Amino acid sequence: MKKVLLMFCMALATITTLFGQTERTLIVKPIWVTNKTADTDWGGSGAESNERYVMTKVEGQDTLYTCKMALNVYYKNNKWKNDVLFDPENPLKEGWNNEHWFVVVYQDNYGDIENKNNGDAITGAQMFKIEEDDTEVTFYAIIHKDGKIRSYCDAQEVTLNISNNNAGNAVLPPAIGKLSTSTVAEINGNGSSKVEATINNNFLSPNGSLAGGKYAVYERGKFLISLDFKTLQYKILAYEELSNAGGTPTDLVLTGSWSQDAFNTIIGGNAASITTVDFTEVTGLTDLPIIESLNPNCLFYVNQDVTIPEGTDNVVVFDGETGRAANIVLTESHNFNNVKSFTADKVSYSRDFMDTGWFTMCLPFSVDKGDVVVEEFTNVEGNEIVFTKAESIEANVPYLAKTESPEVKNFEAVGVEIHSTENLSPVTPVGGYAFYANYQVIDGENAVGLYLMNNAGTAFAKVAEGNPKNSGVPAFRAYFTTTANKQLVIGHDDGGATDISSTESADKLIIISNDGSIEIIAGRAQIMNLYALDGRLVRALELNEGSNFINGLNKGIYIINHQKVVVK
Repeated sequence: MKKVLLMFCMALATITTLFGQTERTLIVKPIWVTNKTADTDWGGSGAESNERYVMTKVEGQDTLYTCKMALNVYYKNNKWKNDVLFDPENPLKEGWNNEHWFVVVYQDNYGDIENKNNGDAITGAQMFKIEEDDTEVTFYAIIHKDGKIRSYCDAQEVTLNISNNNAGNAVLPPAIGKLSTSTVAEINGNGSSKVEATINNNFLSPNGSLAGGKYAVYERGKFLISLDFKTLQYKILAYEELSNAGGTPTDLVLTGSWSQDAFNTIIGGNAASITTVDFTEVTGLTDLPIIESLNPNCLFYVNQDVTIPEGTDNVVVFDGETGRAANIVLTESHNFNNVKSFTADKVSYSRDFMDTGWFTMCLPFSVDKGDVVVEEFTNVEGNEIVFTKAESIEANVPYLAKTESPEVKNFEAVGVEIHSTENLSPVTPVGGYAFYANYQVIDGENAVGLYLMNNAGTAFAKVAEGNPKNSGVPAFRAYFTTTANKQLVIGHDDGGATDISSTESADKLIIISNDGSIEIIAGRAQIMNLYALDGRLVRALELNEGSNFINGLNKGIYIINHQKVVVK
C-alpha cells in the first residue's frame, strides 16, 4: 500500500549565536499541501513541539544543521479520512500518497502547517517522493549570511535548469545516506554563446551567490554537476573520464571526474588484492566510496574536502604534500604497500606467533619490540648467516623474531612516520648476501631462487624449480638472496661465540612433513633413497641444494636417511 506522507521531519536544534542573533531553534516543518477538502488526522500540527523534528548542529560546522528520521514514524498518523479513507476494495482509495513536503524554519516563528507563513525559510516548501515507509532520510539546513534558512533533504531530486541547451536540463538524483549527489550532463548550447543555469534559492551557485540567479556557462561538452549537502552549493566542472592510467591494478592512481560506475569498472574483481587507491587528483569526489571485499590493508589517499565515514581506518588525508592518517590498522597475511609518506596518529599490527620457534618479520613503522625477541642480520661466518639481538623494531628492516609462548602480539605506535615501502633496500652487511623485508605474498614460480626460512626456523634454503607446492613468502615476512648457492644455516650471536646448537650442518638433511608431501632441505646436491616402513624402495630421489618437494605419496610412514617421516 502506498503510504502518503505530507509531512516533513522537523528538527529542533539549539542554535548558537549567529549573525548577532540570539540562540534560536531550527525545526523541520511538515507542510500540509493536499488539495483534498477532507480533514486529516496525520498529526502534522504537533511537529512544532516534537523533539523528533529538532535539528542539531554538525560538529565542526558553523552554520550546518541536520535532522535524521525514518519516515514510518509519521505514517501511522497520515491516513486520509472521509471520502478518501483507505478502502482495500477500492484501488482509488489507498488512503495515502507518497509526496512529502517540508520547509525548515525557526521554532519561534513556526507559522501554520500549510505552505505559508514559513518564517525565515529562504523559499517555500520543497517536495520529495518515497514509496517505502521505512526509509530513513536526512534533512540539511544552513543559516545563510542574511539569517535566512536554506534547506534540503537527501531524498530530493533536484533539477538544474539550463537555458538554450539542446541536451535539456540536468537532474541530480536522490542520494539517501550520502553527503552529495551528482550527474554527468551535456552542455551544447543551441547556438548561443552562453547558456545560463538556474536552480532554487536553497542552493548556492558555483560562484557563491544564491542559485536563484542565473549562472553563465560558456564552455561546451560534458560536465560533472554535483551538489554538496554540507554546503548546499552546486558545482559545474569539466568532465574527464575517470582513469587509472598512472597506476597499476593493485596501486590505483586515479584522475578525472568522479563516477561510481567508472570506479566500479576500474576495480573489477580485483578488490581483494588492491593495496593503495589515490583519489587526490579526482574532481567531484565528496564521499569516500565503499568497496566490497576490499583488501583490509588497502590505504586510501584523499584530499581534505572528502568526507570519511566515522570509524573508517587506513585513510590518509593530504593537505598539499603533507599527509596524515588518524588510524592505520594492518592485518596479518594480507598484502600491504605504501607509495606516499605520511604521519599516522596511531598504527597497529597483530601477529600470531603460533609456536616458540624463530620466524621472519618486518613492519612498515618503527615500534618498541616489547617482550618479543628480535634479531637483525649482521654477519656471515662460513655457511652460517649470523643474527644479533636488536633493541627495537625499525621500519622496513627485516628481523628474526620469537616469543616465549605461542600467542598473538599486537605492535602499536603513535605519532609515527610511515614511509614508502616501494623499492626497499635489503640489509647487506656482507657482500653477496641480501636480507629483504617483504609486504607482498610471493609464491609459486615467483619464489624460485629465493632463500626462505624452513619450517624448523633453523636455516634458509633455496626454492628449487618446478613451482613448489608449499613454498612462498607471506606478507610482513622476509627472505634472502645470495650468490653463494648453498643452504644458509642460522647462527645466533649473543655477544660471544655464535650459537649453532639449534641449527643443522650443511651436510645434514632437514626433512619436513607437509600435507600430502615431504620437503627435504639439502645442503648440497645428492642422491637419496626413499623407503617404505617395511623396507621396500619407493623412489630414488635426486636432491638439489636447498628445498626439494616430494609429491604424489600415499599416506603412511616413510624412511629417508634413517629418519622416519609421516605423510598425512
